[in-house]
Amino acid sequence: MDEMIKNLVKYRNVNKSTIFLYALLKMKNINAIPICTYMSIENCSIHKDMNLICVFHKLQNDFANIDAEFKKHTQFDYYVDDTEDYRYYIMDFSMVPKVYEAIRLGKYSTLPAHLITAINVIGHPIAVIGVNPDSYYEDFSNEFNVTIKSLKEKVELLEPPNIANETLNVSKELLKQFM
Repeated sequence: MDEMIKNLVKYRNVNKSTIFLYALLKMKNINAIPICTYMSIENCSIHKDMNLICVFHKLQNDFANIDAEFKKHTQFDYYVDDTEDYRYYIMDFSMVPKVYEAIRLGKYSTLPAHLITAINVIGHPIAVIGVNPDSYYEDFSNEFNVTIKSLKEKVELLEPPNIANETLNVSKELLKQFM
């Protein structure tokens, strides 16, 4: 368990959108691993929307199949290409506002049971801790010298997504394509 806690601290600044939202897209292509994901774009109205921006390099292996899967996905909204051969897929989560809001607020353990099960099956250690905090209170209590009671009062063991990490910064020219 100590290793899992060390990983949790190590991945503190990892985008929670990758760990939680991207996992919920259930992409079939095992090569469909984005360079990064974001929940918003700086200076763009997309901030108000419930989106996930998935960044891929168009020269990566199996990109044509990844591209086809994204474009057929029920949550696909649109994409933007830049001059550096990156493609930004905008995925719409507005049909599941409570799920998106729970992740945005860091209330991972409040996700619906079927999504918690799906996240547990994927097995990312940070996500598993996030959706099952009660299973880790004792370990965290011992590791960080806090009472189990104080952890239970807090409920969540993971902090909410870091806004700075979850905000894509692009040039003004590229920003126009997102609007």
